[in-house]
Amino acid sequence: MLSVPSQRSVVVSAFRYALGRSTYVVSDTATALKEAAELLPRSQRQQIIDEIEMAIESDRAGMAMDIAVWRELQEFFRDLEFKESNDEPDVMPF
Repeated sequence: MLSVPSQRSVVVSAFRYALGRSTYVVSDTATALKEAAELLPRSQRQQIIDEIEMAIESDRAGMAMDIAVWRELQEFFRDLEFKESNDEPDVMPF
């Protein structure tokens, strides 16, 4: 089994390969990223959100069906971020 750092590396590499492709691999990659989401640090998930946005804005995110998958992944990561930020315990000042 791959170590957590190796798993992160593999899914992020797959993402960067798939972004802009017009094949089934887009959907498979998005699914893998969702499954590995909690292994990725928040900063890395935000980087993926940003890279998707840049690819869409520059018309390098694939066909319309691919863009829909990427948008769904962005929303998934944003929802996870919202959930995690609301799950953090409040710290009471002394």
